[in-house]
Amino acid sequence: MVLLQNAYGRLPYSGEFVMRKITMLQTAYLLMLSNGISSHVIVLPILLQTAGRDAWISVVCSAVPLVIWIILLYSIAKSMQGQSFADWLRQKLPVPVAWALTGFFAMYLYAIAFISLKDTVNWTKTAYLPNTPLFVLSVSFGILCIFASGAGIRALAVTAGILLPFVLLLGLFVMTVNFQFKDYSLLLPLFTHGYLPALKSMAYEMGSFCELVVLLFIQPHLAGKVRLVPLMVLAFILLELTLGPLMGAIAMFGPFEAAAQRYPAFEQWRMVSMGKFFTHLDFFSIYQWLSGSFIRISLALFLIADLLKLGKKEGRRSLYLRHC
Repeated sequence: MVLLQNAYGRLPYSGEFVMRKITMLQTAYLLMLSNGISSHVIVLPILLQTAGRDAWISVVCSAVPLVIWIILLYSIAKSMQGQSFADWLRQKLPVPVAWALTGFFAMYLYAIAFISLKDTVNWTKTAYLPNTPLFVLSVSFGILCIFASGAGIRALAVTAGILLPFVLLLGLFVMTVNFQFKDYSLLLPLFTHGYLPALKSMAYEMGSFCELVVLLFIQPHLAGKVRLVPLMVLAFILLELTLGPLMGAIAMFGPFEAAAQRYPAFEQWRMVSMGKFFTHLDFFSIYQWLSGSFIRISLALFLIADLLKLGKKEGRRSLYLRHC
């Protein structure tokens, strides 16, 4: 008990979120896991279904608006000067408008958590627990995320720092081993159906970058100031987390088969084989998926409570349990 209090300031659900602050590097860990699962699960199939072979070039072209978006986020974070997002809104806008925007962003975070939990549970039941009721999967994973969010953002950041290296190593592993099945000539020719599909796909990719707005919610918990160059580096890493699996899916399955798959990034695990004796290594994808979903849902729940200033035990518990 004493060790937990020293690490987190207070125990989960024991009052206000009085936690030590986190570094920008730890923030990058959180966002790479959180946004990574979004890129692989939610955005990737939409890009392929919208633009097919041209999806990868739309991701490359979205780098330009991404730079503009990062500069805008940096300007807002600099203007906040360490304040919470809700307090900053109340300073800049009339109170009713500020509360309306705060509520909107809280609902946005709630949607992130809900959709992530739903996708995770559906994939779990489809992939490896077909006989387990959805209710049991939802409640068990939801309760785990609730208690993780209650431990605070520093605990989440430390957990992300432990989980992320193995997620990245597994990603490099599946990419390297599957080179034998890839034909990158399938990435060409481009724009065989005109430019409109690529532009639509680019809009979807840019929409996924809107999630980086959570930087403004995390900013009061940062130990130092937000700096532009680390933000740019983080943004392009997140861009690569979409581009790499997208190009790999097209090169391995072709644009039409990849677009027909529900989870093209994770279907690549089914192709992994090392000789005659090492096959069916797709169970590693379970670790990748659950790591990203766990951080994504827990972080969203923490930020909802933090944004709405739900410091009391009863308020936070009721909000979290309604999510389940």
